[in-house]
Amino acid sequence: MLATKPKRVKVYFELPEEEDGYPPDRVESLWAEQVGPREFKIDSIPIFVLGIARGDVVAAYTDERGELYFKELLHSSGNSVFRLYVFDEKEVPALRRMLRDLGYESEQSYAPSLVAVEIPANRPIHPFLDLIVKQAKENHLEYQEATLRQSS
Repeated sequence: MLATKPKRVKVYFELPEEEDGYPPDRVESLWAEQVGPREFKIDSIPIFVLGIARGDVVAAYTDERGELYFKELLHSSGNSVFRLYVFDEKEVPALRRMLRDLGYESEQSYAPSLVAVEIPANRPIHPFLDLIVKQAKENHLEYQEATLRQSS
């Protein structure tokens, strides 16, 4: 008998607007697998959502349109997420290759210069930090800790 795949769904996260109007969207949707009643394991790297990473288990509620909205974090995966703002979007593919070669996955936003990078809990963070701090000092990018769970 074949095992059935977990059901993949979209979980929506409301994004609070900062004083400067950022982020550009009010909601971000992330793929997730249903792992229990109203419990979902995040299966994508967030671009704008803070405090959530792939592998986290979250609770969600159903809104009046039948869409699932984030309620609370139930279990942390231990993974971290950084956002990178690359000044020259032509440099993004090479940067993503360097990250992949170091063992870090990334997701590119619809804004071509914005990349979210996942640092898995079981990988050291130092090679990533060495790379992005060097890139920032050379004025190639700026970075932001979206979800920092590893200690440096």
